[in-house]
Amino acid sequence: MEQAPVPAVAAEEAPAQEDSGTQVPDEAQEDSGETHVPAVPAAPFTITIRDQHGGEVIFRSKRSTKFGTIAAKYCEHRHLNPNLVKFIHDGQRLRADDKVCDLVEEDENEMDVEMVIEQTGGR
Repeated sequence: MEQAPVPAVAAEEAPAQEDSGTQVPDEAQEDSGETHVPAVPAAPFTITIRDQHGGEVIFRSKRSTKFGTIAAKYCEHRHLNPNLVKFIHDGQRLRADDKVCDLVEEDENEMDVEMVIEQTGGR
């Protein structure tokens, strides 16, 4: 059963700016004499989380986002207790303080994660 994509995590949108055709230098440019090169926005990063039953949820986030933020949103979306689930990528358990950029190669734009429910005790 496929789930609809969840809205982007930690998305920051810049306010729309009107293009008047003239550039007004900011104070830093006037003082240093350097020209300002606008930063190119990074491509959104896609994280697909699959559960034990084949369901998946897709997140789009920045590469600098901590995985704990994504895990919390996933648990909230699926109504799960975050203390009872764990997330695995390439055989390694993901921690809340792991950044997405540290988990994948620089040229990759997507990451697959498996979610499993931890079992405790048993008879």
